[in-house]
Amino acid sequence: MVWLTAATTSGIASATSTARLRTEFRPAFLHNFFRVAVPFFYWLDRGLRAIPLWADRRGHSSSRLPVNFHRDPEIRVLDTLDWYSPKYQSKHTYEQVFRWFESCGLER
Repeated sequence: MVWLTAATTSGIASATSTARLRTEFRPAFLHNFFRVAVPFFYWLDRGLRAIPLWADRRGHSSSRLPVNFHRDPEIRVLDTLDWYSPKYQSKHTYEQVFRWFESCGLER
């Protein structure tokens, strides 16, 4: 499976800064760590939404916290684990990906 996500400066910086997680910690350790950290950040986010300066116009603060906010707890943990410790990760610009799709005959 391949995921394409928007590359923002902060997203690239955070993905690059967490690259050490992929190499210095075993996957079992990271999974156990995220099983504790993700629920903590999830409930922290829920509480912080009540603070007008923290939440954005839609009432979300997830862009400021480093975990997935899916409503299913197991998906939250696994998606966060995948983000911080992918086996393979490659960063490309919109133009590069667009050209690849275009060369394969795919249209918008």
